[in-house]
Amino acid sequence: MKRILLVATLSALMLSKVQSQETTRYMEPPQELMEIIDAPSTPALLVNPNKTHALLAYPQEMPDISEMAQPELRLAGLRINPKNFGDSKPRFWENLSLKEIDGDNSYPITGLPKNGNIRLFRWSPNGQKLAIIAYLKNTIELWVANVFTGEATLWATNLHSSAIRIPIAWAPNSKTIYFTSRVLSREIRSFEDALPVGPSIQVTSGKKTTVRTYQDMLQNPTDEQKFEYYATSTLAKVTENSIPEYLGNPGIISNFSVSPNGEYLLVEQIMRPFSY
Repeated sequence: MKRILLVATLSALMLSKVQSQETTRYMEPPQELMEIIDAPSTPALLVNPNKTHALLAYPQEMPDISEMAQPELRLAGLRINPKNFGDSKPRFWENLSLKEIDGDNSYPITGLPKNGNIRLFRWSPNGQKLAIIAYLKNTIELWVANVFTGEATLWATNLHSSAIRIPIAWAPNSKTIYFTSRVLSREIRSFEDALPVGPSIQVTSGKKTTVRTYQDMLQNPTDEQKFEYYATSTLAKVTENSIPEYLGNPGIISNFSVSPNGEYLLVEQIMRPFSY
């Protein structure tokens, strides 16, 4: 009798151990809770300059796990996705549609990449086109939608958005878009196994004082190299059905704007030396 009880106890322990070693997987909540979580949010409304149409865009409340698992570099206060040279984990939008202001007609924007996430959008000055930035796994694309049909077409790829908040700007003629682009001519670098090129030196002399604290500051010369590599872009311009034309020299462009007459660009850059 004791032997039977001992065998039964050992079997139960072994079964419990096997069950505990099984991989825990993601599980779905009850249907009632899913309906509450998946209920559509209030859309954003963006009216075009001539007030004939409006864009309706819904915030992406529940991003894919694959999107949240994308790599992230934290350098100089920036959060960079090293795969597509964009800001990591930004807010995305979905279910874009256009609506006539003086009517009930509304229609979806079509043609956008199904595997892309919509990052931002900007109306053209004449209100007849809508520029759309789509984040993909390894690139950032510029799409432009026709306000009258809702059809979107691809204008450019390999945009750069790690060091600049808004990487595009319309020209006053509503035909040209300026944007920051990746520097495609340089060698692709990997910093996974990079060793420091020198020691990290900190000055301890001087008097005590209160200083601000900042997140993700550069720590050493290797961080400087990473920041300069991933934050460097070049300006370019493109029109419909044309090849992008690159302007000027590459640099760490933090902001740019087009003059009202469309003849000049005001460009802000971050220059060496970097402080940390």
